[in-house]
Amino acid sequence: MKALVSNKLQGHPVFGRFDKRIDKAFTEAQSVAIGTGLVSVAALMHIAGWVKKNPGKFGSVKLYIGLPAHLKRPQHFEAARYLNEVLEDSDVGHVYVVRDFPFHGKIYLFGKDGESFLATVGSSNLGAIVKNHHYVEIDLCVDEPGVLAELESFTNDVLGSASVLWSEFEVSESATAGSPTPAFDFYADIVGEDLSVFEGLREGIRRLSDADLATVRSRLATGVFRHRIKTADGWPGQEKAPASSLNVYHGKGRDPKDGRPVKPRPWYEVELMLSADEMNDLNVPPRGKDFEVVTDDGWVFTCSRQGDNGKQIRSKNTTLLVLGKWLKGRLETSGALRVGDYVTNRTLETYGTRYIRFTEIEDGSGSGSGRWYLDFSVPPKTGSA
Repeated sequence: MKALVSNKLQGHPVFGRFDKRIDKAFTEAQSVAIGTGLVSVAALMHIAGWVKKNPGKFGSVKLYIGLPAHLKRPQHFEAARYLNEVLEDSDVGHVYVVRDFPFHGKIYLFGKDGESFLATVGSSNLGAIVKNHHYVEIDLCVDEPGVLAELESFTNDVLGSASVLWSEFEVSESATAGSPTPAFDFYADIVGEDLSVFEGLREGIRRLSDADLATVRSRLATGVFRHRIKTADGWPGQEKAPASSLNVYHGKGRDPKDGRPVKPRPWYEVELMLSADEMNDLNVPPRGKDFEVVTDDGWVFTCSRQGDNGKQIRSKNTTLLVLGKWLKGRLETSGALRVGDYVTNRTLETYGTRYIRFTEIEDGSGSGSGRWYLDFSVPPKTGSA
């Protein structure tokens, strides 16, 4: 038995990391059964990625969601729908929803060769299996055969008998729970909570007050760099780019060199790929050093230009997730992007713009501050940018 802690305490001197142990178990397992109270979009997509990137590896994957009220949020609903679709298409399992009682337990059970070999029990809902998590969680990792048998019996018999298939839940809740928003007003509908999962972590991500954000907007330079977002429809010289900068999740994944299963890339992993003309734009953020951005809804985080000639703009320190959570989260909230789908030209047309804009923030003395205003807003009523 070993104690595990969530990744919010990454440097704990004794406890192991919950998310890393779960990923290791996925590489070893042939069967997976999880019972949890709450889920997150990123975690649901992570499980779907394990199944999609490793066809034939898993014989059984089951997820029991114990507190389904939060599935009324469109993004969570669509992510659960997508995972269920992946499991059923791969003929390995289903997503279930516990209906007979409010289940708030957290059981992660892994097996191979017909027997359970490891389980965790504790406080970690599904969101803790991926990097960056709000809370400090504690879990116990167990491998005692008697305990494993009891957890397996509880998961299959108690949770199984108390649950309905996702398809039954989807029908009972009606499809409107996950349908796209028919109309989207940027200034009325954006709630600015996309990065709250990262706030307070080591990366120094924070939120400005309304007054400070107003000050930033009053100090913008005149030159604006407009980046045309690349999509799954490709760009000059390529007919199609399914693993383009906003669609990394759909790419090949991280293929280990030692023959282990492919680890999926996170749903929110994103980078902006600059064209040759954009790299030479006089108003583009500088390459070769980090720079701070302030988003149009007041989030502050660090980016950098990396790669050959600085062709990639990425957020720092969180494996490209901060920029991706902000940008793809914006598309999801608007209803333009359904979780699990490719970001296409049509996605951006539905949202209202395919440009993301960088403007240097002046420091008040007429010179640049090295900070940049990051704008992905849609002008009201015009629907374009």
